[in-house]
Amino acid sequence: MPNNAVFSNSASDLKVQIFGSSVTTPIQVDSNGKLQISTENPINVTATDLDIRNLSSSQDGVAVYGSNDGGTTMKILKTNTDGELFITSDETLTVQATDLDIRNLTTDDSVSIYGTDGTDKRQIKTDSSGRIEVASIANEVDIRNLSNSQDSILIYGYDGENNKVITTDSDGLIKVVNTKRSFESQLFGDLNTTDSFTYLSFKDVSMYSDYVFYIKNKGSNSASLIVQISPTNNANDAIDHIIDIIVTSGAKELIIPSKFLQYVRLGYKSTLSGQSTTLDVYFQARY
Repeated sequence: MPNNAVFSNSASDLKVQIFGSSVTTPIQVDSNGKLQISTENPINVTATDLDIRNLSSSQDGVAVYGSNDGGTTMKILKTNTDGELFITSDETLTVQATDLDIRNLTTDDSVSIYGTDGTDKRQIKTDSSGRIEVASIANEVDIRNLSNSQDSILIYGYDGENNKVITTDSDGLIKVVNTKRSFESQLFGDLNTTDSFTYLSFKDVSMYSDYVFYIKNKGSNSASLIVQISPTNNANDAIDHIIDIIVTSGAKELIIPSKFLQYVRLGYKSTLSGQSTTLDVYFQARY
């Protein structure tokens, strides 16, 4: 009632209703007297500096949003249980920096190295000892010593057109096919005789089945011939085998040794002192 004083000794009996824009609806509070604000009609607060207290991780939280469509739809950024930013495996995180150096790497860090199989990137793997694992590129890799009880090696020859494996018999001896006999011929031409024996070089005749010296006297005087054989190509080891062979002027002669040692040589000189002549000597052999 206007202009009437009201006296009361109880504060709880002193009540005042405060109305908003609707004179028929009172402002509501909860049982503790706190003002109730409807979430359906948010209150817009405009302030230059709104600071109630410092934020605390124990009771405050800040949600950070991003967008995957240019800002039309906002998505909250997620973390795992340790608070680390969660990035899905189907997304690529691109970081661009001029100089990005946080700290030196230690043995507690790891770096994955990738190669390519020609189409896709593949992570290079290691075993538990840190050794790079290499895929097998052969049916069998053998790094042990070869053994004749379980290993074999094929040796090939060339027949002029194709490579052919060299075969052996049951004893391991190489099989040899003689299609024709081999022949060798060597000419020692225009040999001039002196009063002392001059010798041709030793010939190794160990592989020949037979051999012969052919002598032709082209000069006007006669020549004397000798054949020596030796177990070595050392002149000190040689012995006289055939001696006193005389080839007169214009004559021809064959000398065939009848005894065998590995090396043989022919010697020649003038039959008469001071009467030189000229010889052609052929050495021919077959095997």
